[in-house]
Amino acid sequence: MQVLCESGGHIPLHRIGELIPAYKEALGGAPLWLAGPMVIDNAASLDSVVNTIGIAAAGACGGDMFASITQAEHYAMPTAGDTADAVRNARVAITALELGRGNTAEIARQEAMSRARRKNAWKTQTEHAMYPDLANQVFLQQDLLTDGKPCTICGSPAVTTAAREVANSLRRLGDLVPVRDWLIVGGSLARGEPSFAHAHSGEPTLLSDIDLLYVHRGERPSTLLREIMNLAETLLPAVELMAMPVRDYQVVATSLGHDFKNIGVPVTRHGLPPHTRVHLDERDAYEILLYHVMCWFWSGLSESWFAGDATAEFHLMVNRLCMKVLRATAMLDGAYRHHDLHMMSPYVAERMRAELAWRTAPLGRPADPGRFWSYLDEAFRRFDARFGRPGRGGVQCLLTDPERSHHRRVPADRATTRPGVGAYLGRHRRPRRCRYGSAECLGSDHRLDRNEPAVGPMAILPSTPHSHPRSSPRQVK
Repeated sequence: MQVLCESGGHIPLHRIGELIPAYKEALGGAPLWLAGPMVIDNAASLDSVVNTIGIAAAGACGGDMFASITQAEHYAMPTAGDTADAVRNARVAITALELGRGNTAEIARQEAMSRARRKNAWKTQTEHAMYPDLANQVFLQQDLLTDGKPCTICGSPAVTTAAREVANSLRRLGDLVPVRDWLIVGGSLARGEPSFAHAHSGEPTLLSDIDLLYVHRGERPSTLLREIMNLAETLLPAVELMAMPVRDYQVVATSLGHDFKNIGVPVTRHGLPPHTRVHLDERDAYEILLYHVMCWFWSGLSESWFAGDATAEFHLMVNRLCMKVLRATAMLDGAYRHHDLHMMSPYVAERMRAELAWRTAPLGRPADPGRFWSYLDEAFRRFDARFGRPGRGGVQCLLTDPERSHHRRVPADRATTRPGVGAYLGRHRRPRRCRYGSAECLGSDHRLDRNEPAVGPMAILPSTPHSHPRSSPRQVK
């Protein structure tokens, strides 16, 4: 006699992994049909969505067959339309399960859809869609049936193409790295907010530096860093490359660790090295603030300002440092990205929004460079309120050690910048090399080599204070 067992109508999500294997074991191999499962009970009129979540979770734990639940479940007899919607939603979950179980035909369909999306090939997407009629209907509503036309989220096709070129270039760099090492992207690309602007030619230009970290398993990288930089210089506008052994990667903290661990994007094909996540707090925000204040002086912006410099390069650098000061201030409110405007105080959000708007068209009329000092004054007021004001004759500074950073008051004559940092970040262009502790850095900037007026910053400033990991004490004025 053939036996089919029905069970599991309502199961909380966190218990599915426990109960489904237990049901299967009790059945001795008989198929398990789940009447749902419904993972929550209070989504009246949305039970079909709840059912989709339950199917995906239970199927991943060994469920064999599933019921499609309509949105009218628990309060009315379903209509034909309700049933059709429920079956479609259930099929979404079943398709995800087939893909996860290695169904080769399903894998081929998903890959074909991905390639069509990458090319904005709308007709091909319609052919590979689960429900072609529905796909064609929504594409028609958005006037997207012409192949190559970008979706309304992606915006300008030129920017989309430029972003893809950056991604392909990073993949080529990753191919140079052997499987025993890693190459990781941090900074603005990892945060998901690279800046593109239109140059005189009309083509979009990537303004953001590309911050790369090469993590090697041995004492030295398996690949010469110079080889990676040589290729990077031919592919990308501005690159920062740093290398460190995996043992240092695992313990590095501050925003460097956050960007290359918590949100780092591997361009090698074997993910990130083993690591623990980094927790940022107000002291890290203060370090970012002080670091970019020093960048103002290292870059000679005061001299350029007093000399009446009105070039796009000068104003872009001011814009960039203004955004860094605002971001450091916003970290006191829990924001980390430039676009976390909803988490910022109204004062900071308003000014960040203005800086972001100007950055999209940096050849337009710039704002007064003196705003940097207004932002800085507000930042120090906020940090003073958080940490307490310094006493007379002293300054507040940050001491960085291998364990943690500390906000202390020290005599003014002892609060000096770390020797050599200015030489690294000053007016050196391509190539640059430095070594701090276990971190070796190379940098290049091709935005300075164009015949047309450059729209990128004159100096290369890391998005975060990553030229000096927590390996030795540092005092910052």
